[in-house]
Amino acid sequence: GEITTDFYFKSEFITLFSSYILKIPSKVNIELLKDSVLYSIKWEQFDELKLKYPILNKFGDYLEFCVNEI
Repeated sequence: GEITTDFYFKSEFITLFSSYILKIPSKVNIELLKDSVLYSIKWEQFDELKLKYPILNKFGDYLEFCVNEI
């Protein structure tokens, strides 16, 4: 059966931290219940953006901190 673990609302950021940082497939799915716009980015693209916009490194550091706290 399915288990709902989280709800997110309009304009909220969603990510699967451990999957993203560890670069492994996630064991969970994200399901959109209303018409929505979903953006995704590959790890390599995020690395390129961090080079172009160094402020994004803080976001990467935050993601890694969250994974280490799990």
